[in-house]
Amino acid sequence: MKSNFIAISKNRFILFASIVLVTFLLVIRDIYTVSVNKFLFVIITFLVAILTSRKYIFYLLCFFLPLSSGLPGNYIFLLILFALLFKDKRLNYEKVFVPLVLVIAEVFLSLLGYFLDFAELMGYCVNLFLTIYLIIDYYENEKRAYLNSLNFYILGVVLLLIIVFFVTLKNYSFVDLFSGNIRLGDYLYEIEVGDGFLLDSNNIGFYCILGSASCLFAFKNNHHKLLYLLSFLFIFVIGLTSVSRSFIIVVAIMIALYILFSLKPSFKNVFLISLTLFAFSFSVLYLYNYTSIFDGYKMRFSLDTTVSAGGRIDIMKEYFIWQVNRPLRFIFGTGALNYRQICELPVSLHNGTQQLFLSYGVVGFFFLLVVILKSIQRVVKKNNCNFIMFLPFVSFFLYVQTVQLLNPIYYFMSIIICFCSIKSKNVFNGTKFFYLVKYKK
Repeated sequence: MKSNFIAISKNRFILFASIVLVTFLLVIRDIYTVSVNKFLFVIITFLVAILTSRKYIFYLLCFFLPLSSGLPGNYIFLLILFALLFKDKRLNYEKVFVPLVLVIAEVFLSLLGYFLDFAELMGYCVNLFLTIYLIIDYYENEKRAYLNSLNFYILGVVLLLIIVFFVTLKNYSFVDLFSGNIRLGDYLYEIEVGDGFLLDSNNIGFYCILGSASCLFAFKNNHHKLLYLLSFLFIFVIGLTSVSRSFIIVVAIMIALYILFSLKPSFKNVFLISLTLFAFSFSVLYLYNYTSIFDGYKMRFSLDTTVSAGGRIDIMKEYFIWQVNRPLRFIFGTGALNYRQICELPVSLHNGTQQLFLSYGVVGFFFLLVVILKSIQRVVKKNNCNFIMFLPFVSFFLYVQTVQLLNPIYYFMSIIICFCSIKSKNVFNGTKFFYLVKYKK
């Protein structure tokens, strides 16, 4: 018992020391423009991979997911994949064969389309394999760990937003940012290309949506409700500065669904929802009266492109017509990495579902759909089901209808977090934040 406690303490110390070090390196690199060798992040990952248990490696992965665009993700996720496979005591045929089928399909389609950047191809395949493997992977007795993994994802999102926010203030004023004249993410870093977070406003909105949904789910299943409420409000306010129409629509649907399906008519819940709505309304009123950020939204929604979703619908039609007229591509797809060049269209497809269908055709699309539904069924049949466990998944699905999903693949990898909320179903409201102390009823 004592040796087990020491092992857990060692794992926690290594994990949190690693997160603190990564945070420090990212802050000095992006905010203070100090040169940081990217392989320092790889070394940190390697140490966590060999010195900690499988659960803590997974926690680090969840922390890294929103930070992927500013890290050497291909190296990091390759190390994490090897470590998770090596330490998986329930590794079976399904966990290896199913991801391998999609990887082989991507390699074949990419080579058929003369995509010869083998480094990018291998990086994509590693990340695709890791994502599908973790969708299938399920330890029923680790529900508390799945819930706790959301905390690390939220932490990663908050860190990302803080860094992006302060880097933006180096280029623009606070007034500019909250006036709606600029969109958070629509700028170039004044540092060496490849060293910073290369995100646009829609990418910022994506992480804000999934971070907000994770906060709401964790709010219902954890004791530290005030901390999750503050995290949600912070993510929401920063998300507003992206001036993303998709963000404001999806977050409104998310909050409405949470209120509708989550809260029972009790005094405590009425008080909590009243407090939340008050804080939410206060934030909106403050921003409306003392900033011009909502003028940016008025302008965005009044544009002629609103009806066509920023021109996305016209682009979707072009890709659909191209694929329908080519039966082999309709059945088997183009591959994710080279689809735009194969289709010979000037603009990328900004609809995640259609991009998935275009990349892998009818066969691959329904193959992946069956994998996702079967993985959900495996969890649901062993638990009582309610809608809130699907809140991150629904929010993810709604938002990716307006952005790319597979290329870059980092956004598709975030579906891992959606499955964490599903797999953590029925966890007792007693998980301390970051799982530092076990709560006893």
